[in-house]
Amino acid sequence: MANKSLYVGNISYSATENSLKEAFSAYGASNIRIIEGRGFAFIDVDGDKME
Repeated sequence: MANKSLYVGNISYSATENSLKEAFSAYGASNIRIIEGRGFAFIDVDGDKME
């Protein structure tokens, strides 16, 4: 399993870790880092599921 880190921009300032995990669950989202007040996040996903 090769993890990849995705940059996800233009997210709502009210987005939560749980809402992003649900949205990216099909890609094996694991570690989610929301950058507060900036409207973006980094999400670690299972690289094998991205292909």
